[in-house]
Amino acid sequence: YETNGPAGLREAAREQAGLMVLIALPATVGLALVARPLCEVMLGAEFREGAARVMPWIAVSGLLAGFTTHYLHHAFTIGHRTGRLAGVMTVTAASNIGLNLLLIPRFGLDGAVWATAASFALGAAASWALGRGAAGLPLPLRDLARCGAASAL
Repeated sequence: YETNGPAGLREAAREQAGLMVLIALPATVGLALVARPLCEVMLGAEFREGAARVMPWIAVSGLLAGFTTHYLHHAFTIGHRTGRLAGVMTVTAASNIGLNLLLIPRFGLDGAVWATAASFALGAAASWALGRGAAGLPLPLRDLARCGAASAL
């Protein structure tokens, strides 16, 4: 960014984000697909059912959290707007707590993983929206669409 300016940042960021999507999205889908057999091999009988049910949600939450932390949050550091980063982190944490309070009593363990995935999705959206004003990192929509289509197959 300091050497090549905003255009250089966008080019490097697009490449980095595309690579992250091309590695992490198929890995997330793969982990979700093998949740049941993996749990049968790795866990005792009393834990298998619950773990197999939540593992895909945990994988999605990990994907969202990883992309947010290791890509979207860099906009705040690069743009010297770290105060906004604290705000985004507060939104994510507060939404997680609120959704847990709302969903766990009604849905139990499923509610907890739904709350986590939703709060990380909200955090990613807030990071992208507020980060645009800081450094404007591009989203790799083309790579996401292509990799998403391949992963769906």
